[in-house]
Amino acid sequence: METDFWNNFWMVVVGSLSLGTSIVAIVLAFRANKQTKKQIKISSNSIYLMKK
Repeated sequence: METDFWNNFWMVVVGSLSLGTSIVAIVLAFRANKQTKKQIKISSNSIYLMKK
């Protein structure tokens, strides 16, 4: 009975860590995508200005 408690406890801990890691990865990917779009926009604007 006691081993069931510890097995469940560690499953919850590992599951929570996995969920937290996934959420952090999604947030970082979203921010990186936003930064890339901003950089492309800046680059496009500077090329446009140089052509003038």
